[in-house]
Amino acid sequence: MTIKLLDCTLRDGGYVNGWNFGKEQIFAIFRHLQDAKVDIIEIGFLNDGVKFCENKSISPTTRDFDMFFSGKEKSSMTVAMVNFGNCRIENIFEPNFLDGIRIIFKKYDINHAIEYCRLVKDLGYKVFIQPVSITAYSDCEMLNLIEKVNSINPYSMSIVDTYGLMHKDQMIHYFNLMNDNLDKSVKIDYHSHNNLQLAYSNAIEFVNLNTKRDLIMDASLYGMGKNAGNTCVELIAMYLNNYFNKNYNLDEILFAINNYILKYKSDSSWGYCLPYFVSALNCCNSGYVDYLKKQNFNLVKINDILKNLNTEKKLVYDEDYIKNYISSLIN
Repeated sequence: MTIKLLDCTLRDGGYVNGWNFGKEQIFAIFRHLQDAKVDIIEIGFLNDGVKFCENKSISPTTRDFDMFFSGKEKSSMTVAMVNFGNCRIENIFEPNFLDGIRIIFKKYDINHAIEYCRLVKDLGYKVFIQPVSITAYSDCEMLNLIEKVNSINPYSMSIVDTYGLMHKDQMIHYFNLMNDNLDKSVKIDYHSHNNLQLAYSNAIEFVNLNTKRDLIMDASLYGMGKNAGNTCVELIAMYLNNYFNKNYNLDEILFAINNYILKYKSDSSWGYCLPYFVSALNCCNSGYVDYLKKQNFNLVKINDILKNLNTEKKLVYDEDYIKNYISSLIN
């Protein structure tokens, strides 16, 4: 069993600054992560609804990333992410700078998304299959998904705790479902969020699971990421160095945080905070909290509203639904 560390700062961290890291800073973050010996670096999003901008880590085609990083030395595996439906297969060209593509999708898109994953793999990419909000899946639904995943034999399948809802036992339960039923060649990846301040502790549990299967652990610099943020790469790298004889260079990681990430922390907040705890407490998409905060509801009222939302609506954000629900309360 091997453990690979994947840094997702340039992609998940982009939710904080609109992916506008700046050209030279993108290069610098990438370079320092490589010098830190991080195994896999996610360099951004693929979205053909945006125009290419050299200052942003989001691009419409794989060729844009190829051109942007042309001539750069590469020692780590490089990947980008597609939110299924946001990048047509025509804009995924044969691998050049990118080694792999991570594909996220919602439960109702499974069949079309799996076929898309198959097409991406046929082009020659390592495919990372990432079902959004895995806690929305029943055991039966997860087993059905695993059967479809096995049909294309991807590079990895992920436990994606999109809204930071998982405690240890839940994470281990989903891991066991995958570990017992996935083809043995498929790696298992864990992507956490920190709504309940459990990202790091769950990451430790994950890497210590008793398995012969290869694992991938997602993390980001200083935990930079959407809403409550992710597992901190500096923390899990330290842990893997101390207990798994890894050799990640913490000096390089700290240099990148100090010079390129800390400034965003002063302007924006990510990491544990009460509003995103309330969203996790009620097993809700964090978009509802963001909307209700803008309507000037206090935390007690937000908690009361989320508690009473239709269960089927909780994990898939629906702005029309929440508007109508609030209107019904007022009227």
